[in-house]
Amino acid sequence: MKEDIDEYILEMYKILVIPEPNKPFKEEEMSAILNFVKSGGSLFIIADHGNSDRNGNGWDSPRIFNTFVEEFGFKFVGDDLEEAPLKYVYDHEITQGIKNIGVWNGTSIEILKDNVKVLIANSENKPYMVVTNYGKGKVVAIGDSSPFDDGTGDSGDILHNGWQWGDDAQLAINTIKYLMK
Repeated sequence: MKEDIDEYILEMYKILVIPEPNKPFKEEEMSAILNFVKSGGSLFIIADHGNSDRNGNGWDSPRIFNTFVEEFGFKFVGDDLEEAPLKYVYDHEITQGIKNIGVWNGTSIEILKDNVKVLIANSENKPYMVVTNYGKGKVVAIGDSSPFDDGTGDSGDILHNGWQWGDDAQLAINTIKYLMK
């Protein structure tokens, strides 16, 4: 059972990582997340492709995140990207030393505000990973969990050992280091 996210819990942390949620957040939880970032917290959002509804409740992670991420200046498209390596890696502290990143069934990201910087995009230049500031805090979002997957999971699932592929592990390390500052 998922514990509710509230401002009292978030006060104990510097970074909140949300990988592929299955259930929509309550209004109070969304407010707590927004206030956490606005007050200086860091948020790492990890989405997945459209129609990735893992528990059959009608909600996939792009739809769940889109209930509040427009406040940060972007939204998840909910399409299905597959490309390895991704063509465009733009210069940023997070992408230092990064050349080969893969996406296996992920979503692109639509930029809504000028304060959002694209870090990685596919061959059609669709944003896949972005960074922005919100209030005093930082937000990094990526359209797929595959780069951080170790290839294990439910039997019968098709999973990728992205952690061992290309520069995926380094991307995760760079992201957390950036969010810790």
